[in-house]
Amino acid sequence: MAPGLGKRLLPIGLLFAASGPYGACFSMNRFAAEEGIPFLPYVFLYTAFGTVLLLAICAIRREWPRLTPRHIGVYCAIGAFGLAVPYCIFMIVANRLPAGIVSIGLTLAPLLTYLWAMLLRMDRFNLIRVSGIITGIVAVLLILIPAGALSEGADPLWVLFALLGPLSFSLAAIGAAYFQPKETTALEVGTGVMVAGTIMLVPILLGVGDWWFFPQGLTMGGWAVIISAVVNAYFFVMFQLIIRMAGPVVFSSNNFVTTLASVVWGMIIFSEQHSGYVWGAIALMCVGLFLVTRPANRPATAAAT
Repeated sequence: MAPGLGKRLLPIGLLFAASGPYGACFSMNRFAAEEGIPFLPYVFLYTAFGTVLLLAICAIRREWPRLTPRHIGVYCAIGAFGLAVPYCIFMIVANRLPAGIVSIGLTLAPLLTYLWAMLLRMDRFNLIRVSGIITGIVAVLLILIPAGALSEGADPLWVLFALLGPLSFSLAAIGAAYFQPKETTALEVGTGVMVAGTIMLVPILLGVGDWWFFPQGLTMGGWAVIISAVVNAYFFVMFQLIIRMAGPVVFSSNNFVTTLASVVWGMIIFSEQHSGYVWGAIALMCVGLFLVTRPANRPATAAAT
């Protein structure tokens, strides 16, 4: 294999390795919602369990998150925009939209991330990448515009509400690339982000006054909590690894893979059926992924060190 090709395929492989399991979380959200688990306790529990898992790994490896003011600021910023805010949004819409449709809007994240990257002089305008992002946007329009593309009972207003998730993710990706100290490891930052996100959810949880903790043991909703905890702990470490290796714009294209994975998981777990518009959108997403991950020359201005 040519060295250049291998270098290009590695980020794509990591995107699939990270986003394939992550796509299952949308189905886990639906299990929890259908069982009546309040969304804030659900999000809090799986982030808390995921945090405990990562802290255990840190203890085994003796590799703890650093606690300088700068590090803590990075953990809090990414924890807010990459975890607390978008996860609550997705849980709110979990029982209002099909698992596969919810993630379609995630394809907007690469466009938003690319715009932030150009504004911060972290990337230059690149026609191939822009074409890939536009392809992703067209895929979204294939879902939203045709009257029969949304499943019966799916309110387009809830779809638009779900689009606040990718906006938040784009801010997290840019923050991770621009402000993250280079001397940290992916495990350090991933753990710090999970800790920060969990802590941020505590006052929200107390303010709402809602709670749930396995009242009937390990039901499907309980397993959804555990599976989501493991997947999210894994994903946030991979998030840092891909950002370091390929940059925020390439990482944000994980949303294409997540969309495809969530549709597949929804079909396997819930036997969801989708129109031809959805399948056309998935095909366009694959094309968009190929274009967005093409190498692009970076300007001299880089992320903060």
